[in-house]
Amino acid sequence: GETKTNPSSLGALASHGNMSGGVPPSGNGAGQNAEAAGMAPGANLGSTMMMANPMIGGAMMAGHLLSHRNQTITEVWAIPGPKSDTVIRNAQPVFEVRYENVSGVNADDYEPVLLKLEPTTNNFRLVGATEAKPDDLQASSAGWQLYSSFVEERIPGQAKKSAAGSYQLQPNSPLAKGEYAIALRPVKKDKKFSPTTLSQNTGDGFAFNSVWSFEVQ
Repeated sequence: GETKTNPSSLGALASHGNMSGGVPPSGNGAGQNAEAAGMAPGANLGSTMMMANPMIGGAMMAGHLLSHRNQTITEVWAIPGPKSDTVIRNAQPVFEVRYENVSGVNADDYEPVLLKLEPTTNNFRLVGATEAKPDDLQASSAGWQLYSSFVEERIPGQAKKSAAGSYQLQPNSPLAKGEYAIALRPVKKDKKFSPTTLSQNTGDGFAFNSVWSFEVQ
């Protein structure tokens, strides 16, 4: 039968198995650019408080995963590897998230969110996905409202703002065992992104593409 290609859920995409167009290898610059962008790696402040740096370990834009007959493309954001290097054994952690000095980014345009990552059979963890038309992805595009219909598994939580680009983030309820990430998301869902910044990990594209992943055990 015909495969349903609409990105209705990350689980459906992860189990589809038709990952065409290859995901770029790790080390595409997002992680390496973290300190240059004004985001030094955070330090562990104890069992319940951790510095979470969303710019460590960039989430990379996957290739064209699936396509519709009408030339609508499903773009998928994923990070390589089945497991995070960072392991947390506290089910209700509190994170300090700071991103006030990222070049080309208005910190007030974003807020940190907690996401559940969806593992795939080919050793990636899906962060999110959305549909795009080829025109959206052209370098000449005036702006792509990529987050207006973005699919991701957001974990309910509280983000307390102390200053522009400085938040304390914590889940509302204990986290089940699994893979998670902190990411920056636009406060306004209709924010327009330049395809060039997304492909080159600069400015707003750097902010949206980057995640800080961890495993809860």
